[in-house]
Amino acid sequence: MTLQYIISGGQLHMDKLIFASELLLPDSPLKKLLRVEEFNGSKKPKITKMERTVTIDFNESSDIALDEEFYDLFKKLKIKYQGKVKGRIVIRISAITSYHVILDLNAEDDRVTYE
Repeated sequence: MTLQYIISGGQLHMDKLIFASELLLPDSPLKKLLRVEEFNGSKKPKITKMERTVTIDFNESSDIALDEEFYDLFKKLKIKYQGKVKGRIVIRISAITSYHVILDLNAEDDRVTYE
């Protein structure tokens, strides 16, 4: 039985410079989360740019499939930018049945907690 991990909602908030620099890196955790190359005709996450911050809203986007190492992607962003990446992401985990996990990146330290 194979588990599926899917971003089904939530938001990430980060500094505009972090967002831009992550998109330029070839092996960026953010690019893996956005799956930029996979949105052929499906609904992409909404990206809202403010004066200094960027919000990535997954609430109305198509589901984004992740691998079982999804937690590490969020943890890498959190550690690399030390408190400048925040938000809450809903991950649906399913096999025969489904349940949701909410990853919380709002702690001031490097922790990514889940409920």
